[in-house]
Amino acid sequence: MGIINSTVAIAGTSVLHVGLRVGPLASNAIATLLATTISFAGNRWWTFRHRRRSNLVQEYAVFFVLNGAGLLIQLLAIAFAVHVLARDDAVTYHVALLIGVAVASLVRFLSYKKWVFLPRDRPAVTGARRRE
Repeated sequence: MGIINSTVAIAGTSVLHVGLRVGPLASNAIATLLATTISFAGNRWWTFRHRRRSNLVQEYAVFFVLNGAGLLIQLLAIAFAVHVLARDDAVTYHVALLIGVAVASLVRFLSYKKWVFLPRDRPAVTGARRRE
């Protein structure tokens, strides 16, 4: 799922920023919001399908907040390139985007595993061996 969602975020950002001239941060925010919705469905029903399910609304809310943290990581990488380094060329923009997406993807995956898609309860021990 990560590759699909990263592709949606990166391609969407590129189309919006380079093709449609949307601002560097807004283009990434819009594309990432779209990828977040696709990502939730894919992660819930594919990547973490073996994990127990809780309240769907609660799962999505936590998922959305954690994706917000990932989006912030991406925006910080882009803002650093554009505003601190004063580079708004396509190559620098895409390098910053790729770095931001890579770091954010790792943070998201680990966060989903810990806080959103919880492990199934372990089966109880059925009995102990008796000494004779």
